[in-house]
Amino acid sequence: MSITNSPGLNADAPPRLDAFRAGAIGADTVFVSVVDGSFRVLGQSTFQSASATRQVAWVQDEGTDTCGLFMQALASTYGTEVSSSVAREFGLRPAPGQPLASRTVFAAIEAAETGRQALAGVDFLTILEHSAYNSGPAFRHIARDLGIDTALLAKPERQRIDAALRVKFADAAAAGKCPVASETASQWLMNELKVLTK
Repeated sequence: MSITNSPGLNADAPPRLDAFRAGAIGADTVFVSVVDGSFRVLGQSTFQSASATRQVAWVQDEGTDTCGLFMQALASTYGTEVSSSVAREFGLRPAPGQPLASRTVFAAIEAAETGRQALAGVDFLTILEHSAYNSGPAFRHIARDLGIDTALLAKPERQRIDAALRVKFADAAAAGKCPVASETASQWLMNELKVLTK
């Protein structure tokens, strides 16, 4: 049996997704243990000799829930909507004292990344409609309602507005709040444009 150690964090904070990924590299399974007051994601592999395969048990905290901590790490990185969908797809649920297959770790991370990219695509049209740089229809309408002459807005100012909106869309995606309603994006844009009228 081989056990590899990945970087851990203070036991008050759950391990990050990178720790699960690192622990799973070259290992059959991963499990979380508390080592010197920090969470550690440990990878475990079984070695076969020419004559036999040996199953070797390891000592682990009975209360440590590897799968539950992995789901928390997914939610922290990809948001609750994406992580909940991945958990359903892969049948991930709390299982204290049980290891998690490394192939499941990699497949779940790949599915979460795909899900996040798909959700980002859902907001594509809303982002275009509210783009200051591209003079989207929602941008023109809100600017007109606020009495702003869009012809007088310089390129850097339009880029600043779009950058601020991209941050809002990214925050919403990270929080699992996709797709963003057009009304919400309009409110964000209105707040950015109101700065120009002061």
